[in-house]
Amino acid sequence: MAAVSVLHILRSIREHGPISRTSLQQITGLSWGTITNATRSLLNRRLIREERVETSKAGRKPVHLTLNRAEHCIIGLELGIDGMRCIAMNPAGETLGYEQGAGLPGEAVEAALDRAAAMVKRAIADHCGRKLMGIGVCAPGAIDENHALMPNPRLKAWNGLAIKLELENRLGMEVQAERDANCLALVERWFGEAAHAQDVLCICLGETVGMGILLGGDIFRGSQGKAGEFGHMTLDPEGPACDCGDRGCVENYCSLPAVLEAAPGNATLEELITRARGNGGGNGQSRERAVLETMGKRLGIAVANAVDLFDPELVVIAGKLAAAWEWFSPAMLGEVDAHADKSSKRRVSVSHLGTQAGAMGACAMMLQTALADDETEPES
Repeated sequence: MAAVSVLHILRSIREHGPISRTSLQQITGLSWGTITNATRSLLNRRLIREERVETSKAGRKPVHLTLNRAEHCIIGLELGIDGMRCIAMNPAGETLGYEQGAGLPGEAVEAALDRAAAMVKRAIADHCGRKLMGIGVCAPGAIDENHALMPNPRLKAWNGLAIKLELENRLGMEVQAERDANCLALVERWFGEAAHAQDVLCICLGETVGMGILLGGDIFRGSQGKAGEFGHMTLDPEGPACDCGDRGCVENYCSLPAVLEAAPGNATLEELITRARGNGGGNGQSRERAVLETMGKRLGIAVANAVDLFDPELVVIAGKLAAAWEWFSPAMLGEVDAHADKSSKRRVSVSHLGTQAGAMGACAMMLQTALADDETEPES
């Protein structure tokens, strides 16, 4: 068995440690040989450590396993339309440092890449006493087999950019880049709502709408790396024109710009939520609530279709619009219940990772990549 078991064991130690190997086997359901080989690999990497546990009984003290929180550092960089974010984390998911800046469209590509590299260099310098496990990049869209960005109508100047190579040239070290929606799915599995799920859809509602797909715990990319274009599923073929060239896409109704355009008074998201809440008065304002409810209904129809296609255990709603979950989720869940397969066992939840999720997802991707070559013996 490959890295899946190692990742499962590392996550279990993070959640339950300090923990004995016997208890770890009981929790994970893995074979003793798998537990032995995987924990040996993690000990060799110094990702975990052993500690003796004090007991009242005479004799040798039992050995438990716990995360080695002070040894390693992972750097995650998000190149987002709405903001650039860089985070340093340890394998436990604890933040060591964080920096954010302006998004990508406001400056030339070269200047943005220079700024991104400078953020990563500062993060490395601030944590140079730790072993760097890697640098992950949460990219603004799909990446082809040559590590170049595929066409994105919101970032035309970035189309075809060899993002991995450009950043490696600036940093003088290797980086790994991954599509933003995939990073969000991975961070939910490592540190969020999907810790105990294998088949997961993570739908991101932000400046654009995307979906990360985990099948058996691994990213599903499709034949060209473009799987998960949830935002460009057609809801109404006679609807408004979309940047992708089609009409009536999910993104036309459920992205942050679309929702704010539909809201009265040219509001920000924060203002829209405050008004929907009724400025603290409890009654709410019907126009703002109606905008979010309408968005929720359209989103629910699209989610129901995705549920029927993939049969996931869990659907996670993430991105900036997740902050309005209270106001659109009843309508969304109602449509999912009405239109999805009635025998489906799926759960629908909201992310609680906030605006740092993309950069955290780049760290989660890097952690998974770093362990991908670890092999453990098959279960017996």
